[in-house]
Amino acid sequence: MAKLKGVFARVRLPIFSVKHPETFQVMSCLPIPQPSTLVGALAYCIGAHHGSGVKAFYRLKEVIERNEVKLIARAKLMGITIISPLVLRRFRIADEFHKRMQFYDILSRGDYYEGKIFLERALIDAFYRSYAMSHEILCAWIIDGKFEISDSMFYLLQRLGDTESLITVCEVWLEDVEINEAPEIRTSFPFPLGNATIRGGNFAIMKMCDEKRLVKQFVIPIKHEFRPTDIGKVMIIEPTEVEVVFPYSTIYCETSHGAIILPEVGGAHG
Repeated sequence: MAKLKGVFARVRLPIFSVKHPETFQVMSCLPIPQPSTLVGALAYCIGAHHGSGVKAFYRLKEVIERNEVKLIARAKLMGITIISPLVLRRFRIADEFHKRMQFYDILSRGDYYEGKIFLERALIDAFYRSYAMSHEILCAWIIDGKFEISDSMFYLLQRLGDTESLITVCEVWLEDVEINEAPEIRTSFPFPLGNATIRGGNFAIMKMCDEKRLVKQFVIPIKHEFRPTDIGKVMIIEPTEVEVVFPYSTIYCETSHGAIILPEVGGAHG
């Protein structure tokens, strides 16, 4: 069958935060980046590499929506992860124009004490944000041959998720992956639930945005477990593999890190 190109990036990160599609800001975060986040990451790499900036995102969004290019973006954990909230304290000077002008006016009068009080009351806020604390994740982009891409551009990636989610891309490689079909597939990568049945393995079902920013229920192969520590029990998340059964033969590709289900690539069942 036809061949596709797979781009894989091993990403090292202390923390990252990608919000659930239906939550306010990032009060609750996903355990892995969702497909739409990975599309944004790819657009950033293209824009930074070619100097086209945000235009790369709009162009990529357009070709995906028109089905001009086949693109499947997936990520999976590579080790133990925990979800924990942090308190962020932010200065809002850049995005509060009128308050910023008031602040400058106070400082111009030399009233620094009043300026300090105004800054703390009107231009600083604090809130909880949920973060996934991990060591490494694996990001994968499965792309057809029409899309020109190089592994070097992915080393330009700086963030996955919110502003504070700084990352380091440790390794990038390309693979030629062959498309296959089967009604039963074992995978460690997330995929849309659809009418699939999970025969075995631990998993969670969560809403995520797909490559076209459509909210769907995804199966995420992970296991939640409480483990004892010196200060009590801590809930951890571990990557797993699931056995999936479909009512029809479903398209997937086999990679060096396992099968990735490609329901949107070719075929009548996508």
